[in-house]
Amino acid sequence: MSSLLTGKKAFVAGASGEVGRGAAFALASAGAAVTLAGCSLDKLEAIQKTLPGDSHNVIAVDYSSAEGALALVSQLSDQKFD
Repeated sequence: MSSLLTGKKAFVAGASGEVGRGAAFALASAGAAVTLAGCSLDKLEAIQKTLPGDSHNVIAVDYSSAEGALALVSQLSDQKFD
């Protein structure tokens, strides 16, 4: 069965929080490959394991500094998001 977002990629910032986790689950349920970003690698990896599908990624990042934001942009620069 084809889903609305099959073959698409999505990015969720704050994915280790309640709202971000819910958004990630909804996107994954619709078929998207989700990149989860947040401060806690452990939480992100735990959430990743609960998502439907198997092509999801995690990025642990500290949003409180310019360096953290630049590191996130650098890690995302090679990915195409639909």
